[in-house]
Amino acid sequence: EINGLTTAASLWAVAALGIAIGQGYYDIAFIGTVIILIVLTLIKRVVHIPVMRKIEIEYYEREATSELIEAYFKDHDITIQSVEFSATYSKERNLYQGIYTIEVPKELSMVTLIEDFAQNDNVSKVKWLGY
Repeated sequence: EINGLTTAASLWAVAALGIAIGQGYYDIAFIGTVIILIVLTLIKRVVHIPVMRKIEIEYYEREATSELIEAYFKDHDITIQSVEFSATYSKERNLYQGIYTIEVPKELSMVTLIEDFAQNDNVSKVKWLGY
């Protein structure tokens, strides 16, 4: 999988515009800017770029809470790309940790997602790991 190709191409295009402006070719720079903006707008509409996020959820009651997590993801059209799972066992209460790499719909805020999970009594920690 190739990531950042549009960004790299955009950097090259902006560098070329900078050279054109530096050389005094303002008309070429203007036309180039318009073309670049049109192409990037078309790419954004045609090519679906998934919004990938990584979230860590620590919780108790493995079966019930993992079912709740999966149901939440399904109800909000969140696709799970991968899961890293670990468990810490103790005499009092077992603690489970899932680090989910998920594809999140653009309209869903990460703050909302975190608040929704944090309200559950079995969830001890919810953390957005960036990217």
